[in-house]
Parts: sequence; structure tokens; C-alpha cells
Amino acid sequence: AIMSKDTFDVSEVTPDMAEAWSLAYPNVPIESLAGRSTEELAGAISGWKGKLFEVEVVDRLNSGEWVGDLRLESGQTAHIAESATQPGWDIQIRDEDGAVLDAIQLKATESIGYVHEALARYPDTPILATHEVAARLGDHPLVMDSGISNDALTNSVNEHVADASGDTLSDGVIGAMPLSLIAITEASKVWSGKKTIDQA
Repeated sequence: AIMSKDTFDVSEVTPDMAEAWSLAYPNVPIESLAGRSTEELAGAISGWKGKLFEVEVVDRLNSGEWVGDLRLESGQTAHIAESATQPGWDIQIRDEDGAVLDAIQLKATESIGYVHEALARYPDTPILATHEVAARLGDHPLVMDSGISNDALTNSVNEHVADASGDTLSDGVIGAMPLSLIAITEASKVWSGKKTIDQA
């Protein structure tokens, strides 16, 4: 069957994107996305983008690269939380004995409000943010600039669904549309298995 241009092509997914999907939605095989439309994927894109950010950051750190002002020392490793819904932190830095040295929140967003909310909820946990929001927050002592663009992450996911432009699910658009935000949030809960479609 010929797929229309606005459906998802699983064959185009990169290994990092596949890893990010399985971390965000462990009970949903990525192969099940084949042929799904932009609308069907809308609720999943935000969670997927967030995990892609975590995968990219951890891969870079464990390769010895700088991520913004962050670089691991000899013997240290970065690890993504095993649970997709781990409260309070997203990655841990561990020493060569496996002891936790630091825990960090990662925020793949353009929303300053979202970052302020995280800071209020977990005031002792630093945040590694996408470049756009970190630049707008200036020299906040707990917010680090990853140097990774929110737009680039969004496009990495959206480019596989031809009609989903980088602006379709931007934080600014979502923030201005409460009903859309509710719909996307509920759809995301369905994708992650926290709710059935009927409950949502």
C-alpha cells in the first residue's frame, strides 16, 4: 500500500530516536507507528522529544564531549533514569564505583514558565536546558545551557511526519491554546500507558 505523505515512516528513524521512543513509551513498539498520521502522533511528540534530548546529552557526555559547560571527569558516566516518569531528575552522573555524584533535570522546551515550575518543585536540582530557554534565563545559578537547540530536537522528530512542521507543536503555540494542551497531555498519557483512550 502507498502511504500518504502525512504519515509516519518508521524506516527513517535513527538509532537515537528509536532509543528515545522506547525510553519514553516502553510499552509501545516503534513499529506500531508505521502509517500513523500527524494527528495521531501529536500527543507522543513532546515526550519523544524530551527523551531524545536525554539520549543526545548522555551520548555526548559519555563520549567525553562538552555539553554546554558540562563535561564528565575521568571515570564518570552519565545515566538516564530507568523510569520514564522518574520524579525530580532525568540523568545521574556516577563515579567509577557506581556512586551517584549528581542528579540533573533536563528540559527540552522554549517555555521559561515550565523551567521556573521545575525549579520551584525541585529547588536543589540543577537543570540542563535547551539553548533557547537557557539563553532567555541568562545567568541563573541552577540553569545550564546544553547548547542543543529545542527547534532542532523538535524537527528531528517532526521531519518524519511530512505535514508536521517545526512550529506545529512549539511550546509557544501550545501555551496559547489551553484546550490543545489538555488534548496533547491526555494523548501523551494514553501513549505512555497511564490512561486508556476512554479515560482520556
